[in-house]
Amino acid sequence: MRIIFVLILHRITKLKTRIAFLLILYLIGTICAEAGANPPCPITMTNMSFGSSELSASSIDTVGNISVTCEAGGGPDQFVCISIESGSAGDAASRIMQNAGDIIRFELYKDASRTQKWGSWQSGYAGTGYQAILKRGVTYNIPVYGRIFGSQTASPGNFTSFFNTSPYLTNKDYNTSDLCPVNKNSSSSVFSVDFTVLASCSVSATNIDFGTTAIINGNIDTTSSINTQCSNGTPFAIFLDNGLTGTSPADRKMTNGADVVTYGLYQDSSRSTLWGNTIGSAVSGTGNGSFQEFTVYGRVPAQSTPPAGTYTDTVIVTVEY
Repeated sequence: MRIIFVLILHRITKLKTRIAFLLILYLIGTICAEAGANPPCPITMTNMSFGSSELSASSIDTVGNISVTCEAGGGPDQFVCISIESGSAGDAASRIMQNAGDIIRFELYKDASRTQKWGSWQSGYAGTGYQAILKRGVTYNIPVYGRIFGSQTASPGNFTSFFNTSPYLTNKDYNTSDLCPVNKNSSSSVFSVDFTVLASCSVSATNIDFGTTAIINGNIDTTSSINTQCSNGTPFAIFLDNGLTGTSPADRKMTNGADVVTYGLYQDSSRSTLWGNTIGSAVSGTGNGSFQEFTVYGRVPAQSTPPAGTYTDTVIVTVEY
């Protein structure tokens, strides 16, 4: 274009004609340059939500969506590189959602089996992003696979991570030798990831065995344990009912047909505080996300010895939170 300009300019003598020629030449050059430029490829991503649930040993999965449409035209296919940063929090181990000072670890992946982290060429997080060859004028929906790792503890509440410049896309006319990242056109979007942790508790207990005796002429003591696992910061109370036929915490009864053995369950080793099914007689605690053990102190007091046999009862353990 410069050679043509010089040759023609030497044949032009009028100032007005020269100015008009320069304007026309500039316009033609601009049109030619735009026709050969890499087209824009706007990118958007939906917010990603893991919903609301309790934390457990199992992972929690969800899927988000990236949408890309390269401007229509007759030019070549576009080679695109899509990065996703670490988010508003993250470290070398994983991305992080936060709620005040509490955290939940999660990750974003390029594959449904969740083995290939979706990283960023720009920030260096997790190595590499996603690359593809896209046709112009076609809308592509690209899934982003999310996972919250199992066996985490966190206080109930809403956890979030914000991505203020992601996904980030760069694109250029496709060439077989292309490698990401490319430094041509760029486009970015914003999205967030959220999850609500619900308060939770689980409970288990070991059986109480008072052993074997020929005569009940003194206290027979034994213990068992109750294990709870409640979400961090969750207050709870453990209640023990009166058994199948008992009338109060001090008057629980093991039975064998019509015969009975009276017993009690207590909160303390001195067997002075009964463990019952009311607020005043329950054992309280606050969850820390791990298993917490509570000892149940059992006592069969001296009483008339019933006929020989096996005496049993069933006590229901209830945790309220």
